[in-house]
Amino acid sequence: MKKEHRTDERFDEVGRVTADGICAYPGMLDDISASGCKMHFPVNTLVDMEKDYNVKINLSHTGIVEQLELVVHPQWKKDESNETYIGFRILRSPDTPLLNEYIHHMKNSSSQAQMRNLLITTNVDFI
Repeated sequence: MKKEHRTDERFDEVGRVTADGICAYPGMLDDISASGCKMHFPVNTLVDMEKDYNVKINLSHTGIVEQLELVVHPQWKKDESNETYIGFRILRSPDTPLLNEYIHHMKNSSSQAQMRNLLITTNVDFI
């Protein structure tokens, strides 16, 4: 599903994922929103599409939130080469308030970056 069809804005984020019920190896977070996330694992994995999973995500943007413990439910799975990509819906979790705080911070950072990109140049030239 394309990003423009999503209900919540997704943010490209890099983070390390630990999901014992899915894969013995750590995975990587690809993007995240208030309601879902996409991650991939370095090996082909089996995922029960009817099961909820507990995952720990160590985020790269430290300072706001370093780690999130979330309950997720798989929505789709795609195997490519020797990797598995999985999209998850985020369920109500103990760290949901931290996730919401993190998403709010990312939205504010994104809008500030967009405003900075509107400036053509900050140099002043006198003629």
